[in-house]
Amino acid sequence: MGQVYAVTERVIEASPERVFDAVADYEKVRPTLLPSQYSEYQVREGGRGAGTVVHWKLQAT
Repeated sequence: MGQVYAVTERVIEASPERVFDAVADYEKVRPTLLPSQYSEYQVREGGRGAGTVVHWKLQAT
């Protein structure tokens, strides 16, 4: 099976603490940061910070 390498970038005008807090929010913030190639995003366990389990599909072609 081939390897896929995907990159996206966002510039956020905020303090590092506010950015870290935002990206730790897997329920509300993370889905809004994903590009359109990601679909079926679901939080399966947790939802905030370490230990969160998520699922998504990535269309890479």
